[in-house]
Amino acid sequence: MSTYDKASLVLIPSGTKEGVVFSQKPTNGDGDFTFTRASSATRVNSDGLIEKETQNLFLQSNQFDTTWSPIGASVTSGQSGYDGSSDAWLLNKSLAGGFIQQSISSSGVQTYSIYAKAGSLNYMRLRVSGSLSALVYFDFTDGSIHNNDGFDATMVSVGGGWYRCSYSFVSTITAVQIYPADSINSVSGASGSIYIQDAQLNQGLVADSYLETTTTAVYGGITDNIPRLDYTDASCPSLLLEPQRTNIIDHSEYIDNLYHRSGSIITTNYGISPEGVQNSTRVQRGTSYDGYQYFRYTVSPSTTYTMSIYAKGSGTIRFNFYDGTSAQTNSLTNLTSEWVRYSFTATSNSTTSMGDFGFFISDDAEVYGFQLEESSYVTSYIPTYGASVTRNSDITYKYNATSIVGTTEGVMFIDCVPPANDNPILMQLINNTSIYSQSIYFEYAKSINKIRCNAYDSGVLQASFELDATIGNQYKIALAYKENDFAFYVNGSLVGTDTNASVQSGLQDVLIGVLKGSFGSYNFIGNDVNQAILFKTRLSNEELADLTTI
Repeated sequence: MSTYDKASLVLIPSGTKEGVVFSQKPTNGDGDFTFTRASSATRVNSDGLIEKETQNLFLQSNQFDTTWSPIGASVTSGQSGYDGSSDAWLLNKSLAGGFIQQSISSSGVQTYSIYAKAGSLNYMRLRVSGSLSALVYFDFTDGSIHNNDGFDATMVSVGGGWYRCSYSFVSTITAVQIYPADSINSVSGASGSIYIQDAQLNQGLVADSYLETTTTAVYGGITDNIPRLDYTDASCPSLLLEPQRTNIIDHSEYIDNLYHRSGSIITTNYGISPEGVQNSTRVQRGTSYDGYQYFRYTVSPSTTYTMSIYAKGSGTIRFNFYDGTSAQTNSLTNLTSEWVRYSFTATSNSTTSMGDFGFFISDDAEVYGFQLEESSYVTSYIPTYGASVTRNSDITYKYNATSIVGTTEGVMFIDCVPPANDNPILMQLINNTSIYSQSIYFEYAKSINKIRCNAYDSGVLQASFELDATIGNQYKIALAYKENDFAFYVNGSLVGTDTNASVQSGLQDVLIGVLKGSFGSYNFIGNDVNQAILFKTRLSNEELADLTTI
């Protein structure tokens, strides 16, 4: 029998759904972990691209006779669509300036898009109302765009005379309109039609892939309670578990909204970003100054912040943090032709109340994903579109797991990369009554740079092991436990044994990357998990060495 055949739980992150991380063994659901995160997040997917939450904020996105109101116009369903369906609509105006509109409340960086083609008229006007009353005209005869009041607009031909027309802007809006237009600057005619299908409003600089909506907005991608299988620097995924963090920068992608020195040239939606779409920003230095961008924020005294951004180009990048009394900068870093995420960590002084966080570009570069977080290390990208955004903690656990947890003997194993926060709990078996006093757990003790294992029985420490470790490295960690027979292995080597230790009775809950508090609450500690395995019997030391060998 192989070592894996003896396992009661094998969790190799590969299968997930909302709220669940599936185990490979057992297959009856007894080993499936509950997962929660009360917010959206991002990951690096199998194509090496940043994947984030998508959305369509419109209601009835392709039912233009419901929440869409006609003003001097009418709509007719059942028309031939861009996708071969009969889901398109004929929009016909009967009065000068006729249109349809949907009332909606939304703010920040947004992109409004719709599939459209010529009817009896060859033009369309899209308009938004709110703090910014802006519009743009689309010409179906040649795919050109005119009178654009936003910061970007596109027309992408999808065949058969159909285009996906998008309009990007920064505004607080109360309504959007669609007009059949008579020319590239007029809607004054009293008749005429165009065809429309699949409207969408999403946050961000570019149009997301279309999501159909009915009576509510729809969210896709890495949204609430979706586990993250992350492929950063690896061909196989790991389960990405992170603590709560806030991106203080209110515009992480619309860099032109930040302060920049006179003469700097900023081009929004210039090239293909690490997200795989055309929403990077080109930053070019002026004739006299670096391409300097910065963000001003009220900082807390004696607090550590980490700033990060993705960049590529021909020049250099240098971060700067000025906290009212001193400037802290990192050394110049040469950019390359490939996207790299650069970061800089600094601590404010004891009396400061205002800080300037920014970066200098010496020549010509593309940038994406500006982030500032109150942390001593960088975490996964948190997009913002007009206000700071908080990514909540990732929580994964299995309650009442007596069918997979060895209660009198067994092995707990994890293959992970410890995060850089203080004393992260990597994995824990507990009796459902306490945090430490009736548990076995692995942790990374950051202050002393050690992997640590502690085992308690009724509040008394029974066994304790430590091994020197380094943040960012991979570790395969295993503890065999049995009455008076404990052994701790890391990366194929025996760390220590204990022949005078007892096992806590009633072990039943399994937690990964979290610490259970009183009344069933959780405090996230952190982890990046490649594999977790449990055994209900104690393996031999030879098997433990084999199991933990890198």
